[in-house]
Amino acid sequence: DEWAMKLRGASYLEILEQGGGIHATVRAVRASTEEALRVTLAERLSRMLRSGSTTLEVKSGYGLDVESELRLLRVIRRLGEAQPVRLVGTLLALHAVPAEFKEDRAGWLRRVVEELLPAVAREGLARFNDADVLVASELHYLRLLALSSRMSGVPVVFHLGLAATHREWSWTAAYRTVRAGVAPSAHTLRTWREYGWPAETLSEIPNGVD
Repeated sequence: DEWAMKLRGASYLEILEQGGGIHATVRAVRASTEEALRVTLAERLSRMLRSGSTTLEVKSGYGLDVESELRLLRVIRRLGEAQPVRLVGTLLALHAVPAEFKEDRAGWLRRVVEELLPAVAREGLARFNDADVLVASELHYLRLLALSSRMSGVPVVFHLGLAATHREWSWTAAYRTVRAGVAPSAHTLRTWREYGWPAETLSEIPNGVD
């Protein structure tokens, strides 16, 4: 039980290692039909519209295989055309490594670059390609992803969380055509410093920080 693990002090990464967290959600998404996904999203969009939301970024990332990621993005596009809330689709296939690629991180990155990203571009399914730097964790992978995204016309957005190092901050700062997101965003400067990030790090991101 994930809640019990959290109460015992388990971190997000520890829960992930035990097959929980996003992996539990991935199993549920893969088992869902496109219609079931559409109904779930439509219900949530209806509630958000009643609360006053008129534009939303909706990300994939919970299928973590080519077929499931495309299915999620097609549902997002379909609903974007069928109801009043404006939806911005984002490919988020590289914020985690699928369980079946646990020992082959590079294999999943290649699958995304060679199969998924071109299909997303052909169908016009996403405006952005989000990626966690800890998934594309080597400099040559970051370069490959940045170049592939630029060529496909789906700009990459690198995510930098608490586990990111100053080295990874510097890598993403080198790509002046992308922005770098920080998740979670509610941490104070004191928290960043406690994790070893120099105060000037934020200013190294040319196009701002989400």
